[in-house]
Amino acid sequence: MAMELGGADPQSWIDVVRKASAAAGGDLLFVLPSPDPDGEIRQRAMIRLHEDDRDCLVFVCQMEKGYTIRDENQIDPVLAEFAQATIKVMQHLSADDRVTGPLAEALH
Repeated sequence: MAMELGGADPQSWIDVVRKASAAAGGDLLFVLPSPDPDGEIRQRAMIRLHEDDRDCLVFVCQMEKGYTIRDENQIDPVLAEFAQATIKVMQHLSADDRVTGPLAEALH
């Protein structure tokens, strides 16, 4: 439902995707621009959702009117692998005090 609020502006669409993923208990991993067959640039967003002690990927694709959602089985395997690698990198960075320490100090 939160996805329905997005406007035509790509930045507002990204904000809506970020808020919708957070509301669903997930994380926005990345957004990729992608040309449609008509030449228009649309946004595609990879989201990680947490379900029953496991994560699943969802790919949200901006369309001319609205959006489509691809579940984990419909995502290109190379793109899904890239998303999994992104998750692993972020987990390693968030567990590293050399990264989180200076960030925490900068906030205070």
